[in-house]
Amino acid sequence: MINLLYFLAIICPPLAVLLCRRYAAALLCCLCLIVFWVPGIIFAWLIVRDYKQERFLKMLRAPRP
Repeated sequence: MINLLYFLAIICPPLAVLLCRRYAAALLCCLCLIVFWVPGIIFAWLIVRDYKQERFLKMLRAPRP
């Protein structure tokens, strides 16, 4: 799923940000896309990377049986 988010960050950056459940950031990503495509891609890539790190840390903190 995470690799798909990176692919979507290149093809459709606001969609990738929305799938990471960052709604306000998706609006900001749309504004970046209005300026130019590359800032939107970079912003979406950073949001996906943060989402991936949060999920990894959450997995590490989960209690093990």
